[in-house]
Amino acid sequence: MIRAVLVRRGARPHARHAAAPIVLLSARKNRRLLLRLARELEREGWTTRRLSDAGWPRLRVFCPGAPVLGETVWLAYQGGRWWYRSSANLWLAPIEDPVRAAAGIVQVLGPRLVESRLR
Repeated sequence: MIRAVLVRRGARPHARHAAAPIVLLSARKNRRLLLRLARELEREGWTTRRLSDAGWPRLRVFCPGAPVLGETVWLAYQGGRWWYRSSANLWLAPIEDPVRAAAGIVQVLGPRLVESRLR
């Protein structure tokens, strides 16, 4: 059964239907968390570059040996917590787990690297 909830303009939504408040991250904390991920990826031999030309910090991850292949990662909020999210639209891992996020990026880019070497 689908229930529609109508809310008058200017009325506050009922507590049951209100979204959880978003905890904002400062740009500085955002950069710090992306740097943790970058260090983890660089330990495994991947190349990273910080991007901030669009105003919000992002991390570009390049395949070793094939710098034209890469993935962009940023932080996004979902389900009451912050996550590392990739440009392939994957929710990699919560921000508390950069090791798992790095493994997710390797899992996404690894097959692309193999394909590029076969060509």
